[in-house]
Amino acid sequence: MGTLLPPSPDAPEPDTALLWGFLSRQLAEGISNEAELLPRAEVMNRGLGHTKRAAEAQSAKANRRGIVIAQPQPLPDARRTVPCHMPSWAPAVTDGAPGFSGGVASPPALVHVFWDVESAHPGDRDPRLVAVEVLRLARRLGRVVGSYAYGTRQAWAWVPSYFVSTYVLDTNDAGNDSADNYSSGDGTADMAELPPTPGRVRCPLCGKLLTAARLERHLQTLHPDKPARSLAVAAITKSTPQELAEPPQVDATARSGRGSLKKNLYRTGLGAVREYYSSGGDLFRPPAGHQLGLKYVLQREGFEPRVAQNADDASDRALNGGVDRFLAALRAGTVRAAADAGSGRGLPLPAELPYTLMLVSGSRRHAAVLTGCRRLGVRTVVVAAGP
Repeated sequence: MGTLLPPSPDAPEPDTALLWGFLSRQLAEGISNEAELLPRAEVMNRGLGHTKRAAEAQSAKANRRGIVIAQPQPLPDARRTVPCHMPSWAPAVTDGAPGFSGGVASPPALVHVFWDVESAHPGDRDPRLVAVEVLRLARRLGRVVGSYAYGTRQAWAWVPSYFVSTYVLDTNDAGNDSADNYSSGDGTADMAELPPTPGRVRCPLCGKLLTAARLERHLQTLHPDKPARSLAVAAITKSTPQELAEPPQVDATARSGRGSLKKNLYRTGLGAVREYYSSGGDLFRPPAGHQLGLKYVLQREGFEPRVAQNADDASDRALNGGVDRFLAALRAGTVRAAADAGSGRGLPLPAELPYTLMLVSGSRRHAAVLTGCRRLGVRTVVVAAGP
């Protein structure tokens, strides 16, 4: 609040005629100086309408971009885990859940799964179904209480080739209709026509080698802030005759072959992923800008990803270290339990620990840790990578 001061003695007299004329014009035009109070319901409706329209526009914009990775179909029985002779100590299985065999009720084994994703790589299979099969086999041994997957940083950043071949490497012209109406970032449409050519062209921004028919779609998906049509025309025009004459072939990420699909070529990616469904049908929405890799997939299937950070960047050695820490924790628990039993404060220990270690690996560097498991009384099951 200010202080009302009287006008100074030398101030001129107010022009009342001018002020009266201004007020008269306002009254004649129906303009009032009084505040207009809006009902609260009208104010809320205005605000909600604006918010609803903005939300609908944002949702429609999000729905126009990104792919949807659908829930996989379960593997048929003929392609599931190869039937194998289970050990005599393995519990009976009923409807996929371990039960108790015989008349004596014994606690189910506590199963810890260690998976080396480098030597037992999913390859060109759907990694969600591979993870399901690993855990399904582990549940035949007892109750799974821990599942750990080991890999290098490069392995975790690898985009599964199954997703690339299913959602990116389709060479149909479904996106051509929308590409014709594509506008560049400055609001002007690129009207240039793509020269018809059957060869392969390198993306001018990231260097990925693509068919000419897919170059514009690639630019729209991975480089949305750039004029896709003009860049595609320029790249095709500047390509050498040898590149254009080269027959289109499927990228290495789409070729089958166990152990050869562990690296991304150039900047292999899926682009924006709007919806991702796990093997169980759970819906996930990856954050904007997040590149979906093997780590993201296995995390959603219940595995704990662990990064190999040793000197030679070997995931099998990192797995051995994880097993050693697991055995050390068991030894510490055994010592405490034995001390409690000796002092009369606890129950005697069973003759054999109810733990089972399931090792999924194709490496031969695990002999020492397997020997340590047997010395401690931990049952071991080794699963090698199949064909």
